Amino acid sequence: QKRHTMDANHSKQDFFTNTAKIKFGSKYKIYSVSWCDIAPQYFSFFAAVFGPNAIVLKSHKTNSPDKSVKPLEVMQTYLDPNKEEEYFSCAWSYDNTTSGFPLLAIAGSKGIIRLIRVNRKSHGSLTGHGGSIHELKFHPDNKDLLLSASADETIRLWNVCTKVLVAIFQGSKGHRDEVLTLDISPKGDKFASGGIDNSVKIWTLENDELKHAIEDSKQDRYMEDKSLFKTSIQQYPEFSTTDIHCNYIDCLKFYGNLMISRATFSILVWKACSDGNTELCKSFNVKDTQVWYIRFGVSPDLKYLAIGNEDGTIDVFAIEADSANPMCTLAANGCNSIVRMVSFSPDGSTII
Repeated sequence: QKRHTMDANHSKQDFFTNTAKIKFGSKYKIYSVSWCDIAPQYFSFFAAVFGPNAIVLKSHKTNSPDKSVKPLEVMQTYLDPNKEEEYFSCAWSYDNTTSGFPLLAIAGSKGIIRLIRVNRKSHGSLTGHGGSIHELKFHPDNKDLLLSASADETIRLWNVCTKVLVAIFQGSKGHRDEVLTLDISPKGDKFASGGIDNSVKIWTLENDELKHAIEDSKQDRYMEDKSLFKTSIQQYPEFSTTDIHCNYIDCLKFYGNLMISRATFSILVWKACSDGNTELCKSFNVKDTQVWYIRFGVSPDLKYLAIGNEDGTIDVFAIEADSANPMCTLAANGCNSIVRMVSFSPDGSTII
């Protein structure tokens, strides 16, 4: 869906227009899509995962004078060796060994993280989780650092260059059930996690032990023998609450000094207070989102939130508007099943 500038010639209904569609068959669900945001020359690339498959596509401008140019071009496909795998998440970084070429991380039901060089063979795997991996996020500044949220009740921090498990976030104050979602703050100093235990937890990435472990993980000697590395165990989040939602939390994002989080039936904007309490700032009127594992997207300029529905449409909200209702609803011909995830392009002009 392509976004237009709102002016006198565009109503709310044509703020976005449908520009392209690609179908991967009906056998698998598409759980995750992700735009490549590592460098401007790759901003037109995005990835999608479905079943044991991952696909990388390039989006072309539809106003090109060359009519032979298709709006979507398949750049690479990947099929997992285990046909029973079902991927739930994908995330982008760059490969330091190839001068910044895109690196795609994918993971799902088998608990294995696959690292794929775009247009090259698989770069490697990360193993250690004892359950499905529901979400992956790379650090905004240190692109060698990858966080993974799992059904084994842990979040793990990896160095994808040396393949070292830097830290495990679990323990007496950790999650008590599957971790479904995570997000890293724009500054990269902390991350938030949510899950089936109805809790949101905020963890620091800047205590002395973690800083030492992150720096130590860069050493090449661990590539030969990872058993030499001492993984840090982090048991205590800086903040934890079960007051915001009364159901599974399957999507959350930092929004300045606030959080936006979703559980079935609700998307809320709220503040984590220094005294451990929470302050509700806004609630959006969402519809047809009773099932879990529906993930919203927020535009890079933090003005818009978009979320799919069970009826195959997408609601777009103006986050700072007084109204809690969507500013427009997007529908594409032939799409009548659940839209599991929405993602904005790095420049905010397009959503998938």
